[in-house]
Amino acid sequence: MDQSPGFSELPKPSPGSWLVSCTLAWGVFGVCSFSAKMAANTLPGTSVAVWWVVGYVPITFGIAWVLGFPRDLRSRAASIPCIAGVVAQLAALFFYWALARGKASVVVPLTALYPMVTLGLALLILRERLSLRQSIGVGLAFIAIFLFSL
Repeated sequence: MDQSPGFSELPKPSPGSWLVSCTLAWGVFGVCSFSAKMAANTLPGTSVAVWWVVGYVPITFGIAWVLGFPRDLRSRAASIPCIAGVVAQLAALFFYWALARGKASVVVPLTALYPMVTLGLALLILRERLSLRQSIGVGLAFIAIFLFSL
C-alpha cells in the first residue's frame, strides 16, 4: 500500500500563507495568459486548448507523485473536482477562442473577472456575505467590465 501522504493529510498552512499562494497564482496566471495569446496568434483556439492539456497533465501527475495520490477516489465529493476540471477546460477553450479573435489587453482583464461568477454563486448557494468594502470592490469590478466593453 502507498505510504505517501494523501492531499488531505498535508500539514495545515500557516495564517497568511494564502497570500503567498495567491500572489504566485496571480503571476503564473499572467504568464499563462500571455503565453496563450502568443499561441492563439498562430494556432486555432481549439489547438491551443488541446496543447494546454498536454502541458497540464504531466504537471498534475508530477504533483500527485510528490504529494501522494489522493486516496478518497470513491468519495462522492471526488466528482466535484472532476466536474470542475471539465468546466475549466471549457472555460480555457472559450478563453483561447477569445484571444484568437481579440486583443489580449482587453480579453485578459475581462476574463479575469470570472470571480464575479464565483462570488455570485457563493452568495446564492453557500449563503456567504460581503462586507461594505467588499461590496464596493464588486461594484468597481462591474464598472471595469463596462469600461473594457467600450
